[in-house]
Amino acid sequence: MSIYLATLVFGAILLGASFWQGDAHDADGHQQEHAPAGPLAVLFSLRFWTFGAAFFGLTGLVLEGTGLLGGLLAGAVAGVVGLSSGLVSTVVLRALSAETTGALPHAESHVGREGRLLLPLAPGQRGKVRVRTPTGEADFVAELPASVDATLPSGERVWIVEMRGATAVVDVPPADLPPATTAQ
Repeated sequence: MSIYLATLVFGAILLGASFWQGDAHDADGHQQEHAPAGPLAVLFSLRFWTFGAAFFGLTGLVLEGTGLLGGLLAGAVAGVVGLSSGLVSTVVLRALSAETTGALPHAESHVGREGRLLLPLAPGQRGKVRVRTPTGEADFVAELPASVDATLPSGERVWIVEMRGATAVVDVPPADLPPATTAQ
């Protein structure tokens, strides 16, 4: 019975530490790119051992403490429950955290978006543009294409015609283009 209590306490401490740790690391406590790959990679996951230990201890404690099962049978059932909960929690939580919903994956995905200049923009100089994205607002260094020779004031409505790294090349939209509902 003491092995069940010890693993329950150990799993609870790991679980509490992962909540306290917050977003400093991924949920497995290490950088994602260093995680081993393949079907046995789950065994190297802190999440697997956290949930596995907690549920192994809890199940064994309940089964032996209430007298429902005892001895090796209680240990076998607790082992199956611990392994299953560790595996399921790791697979499900990795799947849920695999993609960022609504994020724009590449800078090129901003091309065609409308924005407003935060700083005036002149040929050969840089300014700043704010664009609303599905995940919030994004500010970019802005420059004009070589074909534009006018100075644009701050607050001017512009659209992104090209991305050069993290720099947005902006132009004034055609006069007949209606304002986008997502622009500021």
